[in-house]
Amino acid sequence: MAGYKKAYTIDEDNKCLQLITATKSYYYLRGRAVWQDLVTLGHFDECRTWMSLQNRFEKSILPNIMKRCYSISELEKQKIVLAWWQTGQDYDSDSDSDEDDSD
Repeated sequence: MAGYKKAYTIDEDNKCLQLITATKSYYYLRGRAVWQDLVTLGHFDECRTWMSLQNRFEKSILPNIMKRCYSISELEKQKIVLAWWQTGQDYDSDSDSDEDDSD
């Protein structure tokens, strides 16, 4: 079956979260380098690319991170959510300042 990709498992999701917490990379999740490193460190299935892992995190793991199925502590979950929110605020304020400069 050409183009078929195996669905992510909860074990892979947990491995991703465990690597994020082990490397303390909370504030780098919006970048590319951390995902490239996580794929290298995580020993994910060879079909998993850094872009696939990043997409999985943003669209599936992060919106559901407070669910019990994830094995990291509540504190670690809160650190990830807070860092994601804070780095998003920085990104939004940078975009706003760029618009102001064009006047």
